[in-house]
Amino acid sequence: MRKRRKKPPIKLGLLFVIILFILVSINSSYSLWCEELYIKGNIQTGEWDDEEYLCIRKTVDGSYTDPYTGENLSVPNYDLNLIHQSDKNDPGFPTKFILKIEVENTLDEDLTCVEVTDKIGNLVAPRSLITITHGSVEFYPYGWNRQKFGHDCMDWDIGTLPSGETAILEIWIETLKNKAGFYEPTSEDQEIVINDKGAKVTAYNSEGEKISAETIGVALDIDPYGEEDDNLAIIGAPQLPYSTPWACYEDDPCDC
Repeated sequence: MRKRRKKPPIKLGLLFVIILFILVSINSSYSLWCEELYIKGNIQTGEWDDEEYLCIRKTVDGSYTDPYTGENLSVPNYDLNLIHQSDKNDPGFPTKFILKIEVENTLDEDLTCVEVTDKIGNLVAPRSLITITHGSVEFYPYGWNRQKFGHDCMDWDIGTLPSGETAILEIWIETLKNKAGFYEPTSEDQEIVINDKGAKVTAYNSEGEKISAETIGVALDIDPYGEEDDNLAIIGAPQLPYSTPWACYEDDPCDC
């Protein structure tokens, strides 16, 4: 019977060499992980910003009325920002502006029951709709027909505003005339208040929580300009077009 040949045992010396080689390799790699690296140059770091919020802002643009003739303009004269100023000898004419409101949803969910409320100033009135991308808008108590001084409330029912979308509303507004029949502005160093408290948006998220944000108010400063008998004034600060800062709601509210 043939004897079964035994395998030669691994020498302890060779085994020690293998183990030592593995340990040296690991130590070398670890030293690279922990070694401090010095970089010469400029490094720019960014801020974390998940950009998840509900925001609203208001823009007033104009005027779209020739300050000398009262004719409509297709492009405002931004070089001077002039406006016609009425007096006891000159009843003047209405001056037109564009009022724009934007509501932006960059939350990762759709918002429901989205509504914007606003109150138009005493010296101006809404006249007609230019653009509406979501929902419907209503002015009351006089709709688009107010002719005398007074406030008009606005209710813009946006409805559902999907994630990533912006709702836009643009309307024509124009100045009104006073009881004596003279169109504003009728005096120097006055303001034409577009709205004093700003536009407010409210909405509900997927958890049924009500969230909201509100813009600041907008008023146009009117200052005397030119000769005393030319009935011209200049729209002072803020120069037009003027946009309010974005007013935002976030999980951790902050200034946007």
